Amino acid sequence: MQIRRAVVLSFLVVTCVEAGGVNLTELMQQIPICAIGCISKGVIDMPPSLTDPNSVCRNDTLEAAAASCVLTRCNYDDQAQVAVVKAKFCKGVPIESRAWDVAIIGLTFGPIALIAVVLRCYSRYSKNRRLGSDDWLAVAAGLTLIPVISLCIYNGMINGYGRHYWDLEPYKIKNLLKIFYVTEVLYITALTLVKASMLIFYLRVFTPCWFVTIDLMTLCAVVLAGLAIMFCLIFQCSPISGVWDRTLNSQCLNINTICYSSAAISVALDLIILILPIPVLIRLKMSMKKKLSLIVMFSLGSLACITSGIRLKYMVAFSTSEDPTWDNALPAIWSFIEICVALICACLPAMRALLSGWFPSIFDLTSPTVDLKELPPSRTLDAASSHHLPPLPKERFRQSFIEKVGPSYNKR
Repeated sequence: MQIRRAVVLSFLVVTCVEAGGVNLTELMQQIPICAIGCISKGVIDMPPSLTDPNSVCRNDTLEAAAASCVLTRCNYDDQAQVAVVKAKFCKGVPIESRAWDVAIIGLTFGPIALIAVVLRCYSRYSKNRRLGSDDWLAVAAGLTLIPVISLCIYNGMINGYGRHYWDLEPYKIKNLLKIFYVTEVLYITALTLVKASMLIFYLRVFTPCWFVTIDLMTLCAVVLAGLAIMFCLIFQCSPISGVWDRTLNSQCLNINTICYSSAAISVALDLIILILPIPVLIRLKMSMKKKLSLIVMFSLGSLACITSGIRLKYMVAFSTSEDPTWDNALPAIWSFIEICVALICACLPAMRALLSGWFPSIFDLTSPTVDLKELPPSRTLDAASSHHLPPLPKERFRQSFIEKVGPSYNKR
């Protein structure tokens, strides 16, 4: 081993003599024995012209192979020493990072989603002086979203999430994995709360027996799937600390299988939630313009479905990654977008009363041509705001619309 170290040292000294002002002889003496083979295997195969710091430190293939080898052969202390040597050798070479991409997306979509929740609650409370269970679930989802975004941004800026795995200091990797573990559970919690909020909102608006049955079945599926995935994420390793401490002899579930299952179930449930209200909406008797605006409002959930599909695509690519902290930045970005878009879409229908005041020509759906067979006398489309009207006979209900709209209705 000492002979091999001398050979590698001689090679580097000859090919990159004091490259960039770095004392290579001194650095090579600091490399742990366990890492010599990892470094020599890649460096000796490189042309001499490419063994300067700028070329070596930007060669992702070489870095990935060396990092994987070091993680396998060296203990934690030796890994830390290799990181110190690499930092000295690559001093001055720019380090790639997606941390700012994660931060920008989180700080853009997060506040918009939270504003949507606030407007939803304002719209509901100003009309009824109380909030429904679906509103409280949306609030809980919004509150859960805050630590998800905050922790991911902190992980990127402080611990190096979004940088190449081999550019991270070993002592930061453990903290990074701890925070990532927490955000995984919070992400599933927020997504489950958003879907449950939307389904409970449907129950307040639509009353056909077949619809209520399917809605309740879907709600049960959402809750059970959310709990099952959270359980798998929380107890993915035994002991649990094995999630972030790779030095432990722990037994862990295949995290890729959990992520695939979670993403696939999310897409399937999004499709069901998207399609569920459309048959009822189509049967409503109102002007085509208002019917389309209503269908479009409830169909905005398709955006959440699209983002779920895109996230699944990046999860598949991430599963074979040898550079997880870099490659997982894109799935994290689409996870932000997925939760935020889903929360915004869940809030828009419940904000109908507020939106109708701002855009009456589009969102004012109190049309006298609503099919009363679709809604019981005690509810109108404004039941979306959880306000129950006293029972009215259909003729009296119809007459109230005529009095409100005026003679123009009689001419129809």
